Amino acid sequence: MTTRRETLFGLGLAAAFPTALVPGHAATQSSNPSVGAVPYRQRSLKTRDRINIAVQDWGDPSKPAILFIHGFMSSSICWMRQLTSSLARDYRLVAYDWRGHGASDKPNDPLVYAHGERWAQEIDTVIAGLDLGKPILAGWSMAGEIIGDYLQYRGDKSISGINFVDAGALGFPTAGDEAAKRGGAAAALVSMDTLSSVRATDGFIRLCTATPMAPDDFAAWVAVGNMAPWYVRKYMTTRPQNDLRPLLRNLQVPVMITHGGRDMVANIEGSRRAAELIPDVRLKIHTEAGHASFWDAATAFNADLAEFAAYAHGKVA
Repeated sequence: MTTRRETLFGLGLAAAFPTALVPGHAATQSSNPSVGAVPYRQRSLKTRDRINIAVQDWGDPSKPAILFIHGFMSSSICWMRQLTSSLARDYRLVAYDWRGHGASDKPNDPLVYAHGERWAQEIDTVIAGLDLGKPILAGWSMAGEIIGDYLQYRGDKSISGINFVDAGALGFPTAGDEAAKRGGAAAALVSMDTLSSVRATDGFIRLCTATPMAPDDFAAWVAVGNMAPWYVRKYMTTRPQNDLRPLLRNLQVPVMITHGGRDMVANIEGSRRAAELIPDVRLKIHTEAGHASFWDAATAFNADLAEFAAYAHGKVA
């Protein structure tokens, strides 16, 4: 079994976001005129293992929910091109910061970040704390692993569907020369030397979009990435990479797999293979998008997600 450090390039960071869209900025509610004023609430919830989790809650609580789960070294605001989009007309849109990331607690304890039920409980905390009913889980990059932990310990009876987005976890465990190459790339990201870590973050972020980000977006992404301390990065990237195939074969809820055709981080062939295993699945390839396909191809991504959400929520209505 390979480690998460060995499969680092199967992980990702958050997609870039304009500073004008950061929650609390004066332009937040008016940045998308087609949506208008979207009700926005900041939340803080405590997990069963006493971790404070920061949650961003958008839209009408009476509508069916989509729960967005960010990637490694990211935060909830990576989803701003979804949270402030026309998706809010029909869905309640919620995102949260994982433990160790963004505005959530960052304890220095490897057990807090290991694979297991803690991650399922974290998702439970958000679903129950906000009374989301049976949300769709939309998870980007390393969030595919977190969704895997949720499925392992909770199954799929409490959700309406899943959207795996550029998820390296669908590539299944790797070994040999490729794994060794990825392991070497992780070393600088987990360095205790701040300058080395920042430089590594900068370089990795550049791999995540097919089109270079605007300077403000890039600066924001770097800032968010560096909110994850070196020890959190280490604990997350040294976890074993679980094989999700048995879970995928037994899914009873609809699944959409989204991938960027120019993804330089997560292998697109993993998504293609995973799509062959899942009973009720649709595969969406955005040919000109990179690893952050929901950023590079936001309009097409949002349209796909709206169509999928209508189908998935309709099945349980």
